[in-house]
Amino acid sequence: MPDSYVGYYQNNEKHFLKLFKKYRKVMLSVLKRHVDNNEVEAIYLKSETEFKKILPEIPYIGGSRNTGTGNLVGSAILLAYIRVLEDYGLEEREIGKMIFESFEEMYKEKPAIVKAVVKFFLSKKFVQKILMKSYDNKRQYEKYDASWQSRMVEVEERYDLGLDIKKCGICKFYKSQNMDKYIKYLCLGDYPLIQSYGIALHRKSTIAGGAETCDYRIKLDGEIKKAWPPEDLDEWF
Repeated sequence: MPDSYVGYYQNNEKHFLKLFKKYRKVMLSVLKRHVDNNEVEAIYLKSETEFKKILPEIPYIGGSRNTGTGNLVGSAILLAYIRVLEDYGLEEREIGKMIFESFEEMYKEKPAIVKAVVKFFLSKKFVQKILMKSYDNKRQYEKYDASWQSRMVEVEERYDLGLDIKKCGICKFYKSQNMDKYIKYLCLGDYPLIQSYGIALHRKSTIAGGAETCDYRIKLDGEIKKAWPPEDLDEWF
């Protein structure tokens, strides 16, 4: 397979449309809180059409072999809704809140037993070594301009795990679409994802906010703080 696989997303359109439809329930639930319910179905259908237009513009970063591809496609789904919602006259802040609420809908709080198991394994050195190796294996995809550059790092005692991201595919993609202002709202999605396991995320800076690094610091039994409204977060700008 060539390094730059032209047509990858178009050739797999059926698969990605299934993914778009998979999140229909989530997106309809969020839409109903913010727009006239009579418009909800129309917004969904227009977003699906917009997603088809966006698909060929998603950068290729290795296809299904690279887990980052799923992140890019997910961001493209949200981008489709963003464009349609802007056409409906919604302001950035409200659209941003809808983006955050969609992540909250996707990442519901996990059962206590699941939280306990995940925390138990993440606290073990051998699991942390496996994670580090996993991130090391992803270095092969850094040759793609819109891929990620991520490294697990040593952290001070008050944290349990650390991850630094030096290059973000979603940032690259959204900037190419002139949608920079929405990146920070997608970044907020990391909070409900990680917090659904009862794990605390601390982050002082993001690439979206103009920093060189997204500095993820994890506390397995730390205080969970809701990320909306985001003004109290260190990373917010």
